[in-house]
Amino acid sequence: WRATVRRQPGSSNESDPFDHEQIIQAAWKNFGTKSTDSIDIVSQAADLQSFLQSPKIKSSAQGPPLYFLYNHDASTTLGIYAGSGVPISPLFEEFNNVVKSREYPGEVLVQACGPSSPAVGIVAASGSGSLREAQRALHRRADCTTVAVKSGDLCADLASRCGIPVKDLLKFNPQPDFCTSLKDPQLVCCSQGDLPVPKPDSDGNCATYKIDSGDSCWGITKKYSGLITTDELEKYNKRTWGWGGCENLQLKTRICVSSGNPPLPEPVQGAACGPVKPGTTRPPSGTELASLNPCPLNSCCSVYGFCGTTEDFCRPILEGEAPGAPQPPGGANCISNCGMDIVNNKEPPKEFVKVGYFEGYGISRPCNRVGIRTIDISKYTHIHFAFATVTRDSYQVVMGPTINQFTEFKKITGTKKILSFGGWAFSTEPATYQIFRDGVRSEKRNLLAQNIAKFIQDNDLDGVDIDWEYPAAPDLPDIPKGDAAEGNDYLKFLTRLRELLPKDKYSVSFAAPASFWYLQGFPVKKIMEVVDYVIYMTYDLHGQWDYGNKWATPGCLTGNCLRSHVNMTETMNALAMITKAGAPSNKVVVGVTSYGRSFKMTESGCTGEMCNFVGPDSGAAKGQCTGTAGYISNAEIREIIATNPSAEVFTDDSESDILVYNDTGWPT
Repeated sequence: WRATVRRQPGSSNESDPFDHEQIIQAAWKNFGTKSTDSIDIVSQAADLQSFLQSPKIKSSAQGPPLYFLYNHDASTTLGIYAGSGVPISPLFEEFNNVVKSREYPGEVLVQACGPSSPAVGIVAASGSGSLREAQRALHRRADCTTVAVKSGDLCADLASRCGIPVKDLLKFNPQPDFCTSLKDPQLVCCSQGDLPVPKPDSDGNCATYKIDSGDSCWGITKKYSGLITTDELEKYNKRTWGWGGCENLQLKTRICVSSGNPPLPEPVQGAACGPVKPGTTRPPSGTELASLNPCPLNSCCSVYGFCGTTEDFCRPILEGEAPGAPQPPGGANCISNCGMDIVNNKEPPKEFVKVGYFEGYGISRPCNRVGIRTIDISKYTHIHFAFATVTRDSYQVVMGPTINQFTEFKKITGTKKILSFGGWAFSTEPATYQIFRDGVRSEKRNLLAQNIAKFIQDNDLDGVDIDWEYPAAPDLPDIPKGDAAEGNDYLKFLTRLRELLPKDKYSVSFAAPASFWYLQGFPVKKIMEVVDYVIYMTYDLHGQWDYGNKWATPGCLTGNCLRSHVNMTETMNALAMITKAGAPSNKVVVGVTSYGRSFKMTESGCTGEMCNFVGPDSGAAKGQCTGTAGYISNAEIREIIATNPSAEVFTDDSESDILVYNDTGWPT
């Protein structure tokens, strides 16, 4: 729909002769069929036209008028923006033609636009939200076009860049001292309208500015020609990521220069949680940015986007403080799932259990051999026989060299007899690691579960324990990284095993690592809904494998600081981790070892937490019975204490017993 109207430049008098043509354009959508509504809108337009042509409005106009007329009964709104020198009568005439020809406009816009910026627009909107739609359509017409002042500019320079005479520049910028108060980088108007104050977008997100080197709040307000104030910057950014206040602006932080939802912060390479995780998209309006991309296991997410369970990740941001704001050393650093307390701890178990693991292969050692018949059964409510395995593809249960001890195991009474499948070697050695990975997948899951369940039932055992170390593990030595789907596959396998072994007669349990890095592959909460208990491996917290790993020990970048593998501090932290992940504390069996981890110190006589051990290969002396460097049984430790004159025993703050002997031997 197009028509023409002629206008006199610089005139708002409709009796002036016209010397320029402007095109009248119309657009519409959502038309209906109610002709009575078109009559209401035409009548409403006549009222608006009469209002605009009244002497009082004409004499009081200081700039381009922007008006809205809302009819509450009809739920319709008319709005008009009138630029300089454009007669409004022809526009209203064409507006009425459009409305009458279409009977009922849901939304209609009629505008007159020419080769220069002044224009006229009329908009009509009907129905719920009509005022908002009318305001949105005309709002941009109320802003002037702008240029920025440069150092040394005069009004003539600005008029030249605007492409208008100086007299028009002064008309569009009527401040009395305009030409004598120009400052870099203020904005000036090149057309009628107001300077464009930063506004939220149509989705309610704030207008943004990225902090540059040398910026200050005062300087930022000047870049926006004083249209915003430093107080407003403080108000707009109470929830902005990384906002430390006007006195502590952070380079490259994206801040709000209007009201609205705060912007997403700049992504941090390698971040795993929070809004700084690469690839994060803007959430729905009103969403707290700190809630985005939560950590696995409900662990703490730090302001820098990394997951963990220690103080380096878990000190909560104070209420009312902008997340991501700069903090002093040791200050608040956690944005979600904060805290290091044990949870899910209100109900005690129906009965306390004490589980003993029996190593069926221990009978083959050269000394300190222990047979199942020599154990004082009365000390334990459950005995886990370790380990059974299964064959590749057919998943037949194999007892291997432990078969004789297993035969004796089945004869014992007075305790629950549980058979444990897997173990570290079976889970991680190149020849066998794939068996569990394949066995829990949909194609083999039922076969594996059926074979294990049948073996438990046929041998009159009381339950089964699965020790897969570990589903979805990302970096175990000598084998490929696990698939992320393995955790859920493992859950489905345990669920099927539970179905095959009735809960009233058999127990189903699994082993879990006390390491965030490896536990994150387990859907802990869902698995705990299936099993009777978890064997929580709160041991082997440190070992020779820490050498060179800067993440292994807080405060020890080389990784080889001497630490107890069963220290109480990390055990309590691990218990907080698994209960936060959804494990009820009354289903957690806490692991305690009957062996130590041993190291060779780099310096004899060293004391304190920064003493080191040699590596990467273990320099620790092998036990005469266990025969493995870095691993030593309690019996061997007791023998050293009893027979070696150099042996000294200490107890440290982690509530661990430490043995130092032969100057540099260090088992704990």
